[in-house]
Amino acid sequence: MSQRFTIEQLDKLKKDGFIRDYSLNKPLSSKTGKIVAKHFKRKNQAKNWLSLNLFAFCQERALILMEEYRFCLDRKFRSDWAILDTLAQSETKVLCLIEYEGLFSPKSGHTSIRGIHRDIEKYELAQKLGLKVIRLTALNYKELFRKLNDVL
Repeated sequence: MSQRFTIEQLDKLKKDGFIRDYSLNKPLSSKTGKIVAKHFKRKNQAKNWLSLNLFAFCQERALILMEEYRFCLDRKFRSDWAILDTLAQSETKVLCLIEYEGLFSPKSGHTSIRGIHRDIEKYELAQKLGLKVIRLTALNYKELFRKLNDVL
């Protein structure tokens, strides 16, 4: 699959500061994250399923999906994915953040005391900024669409 952005949408993203510039031959990225244009096979089956389905969901609705989205430029916190809307209003709006909790991975930063504390701090900051957060694990990742329908 390839990107389906119009020139007007790309110009709007540039104007709003989400991208510096664009080339129709290169994937888009910005200081806040990478705009998902293609899928890359991941070792984690659940995360791969989420990425593919989120991309399709956003393409069908003319929404922008970003990976490793930095929702607060003052902090280094990044969300696994963010869904953005550029068409509804005059400025780009974050509709929700999506987090995949790698609880079952032996190298996960989510399983240590420090990692859990950092995640709590990140989610509290997202809440204070008025952002909606969907949290998923390997046990409930297929509930993505139900949760998206509840939030959007």
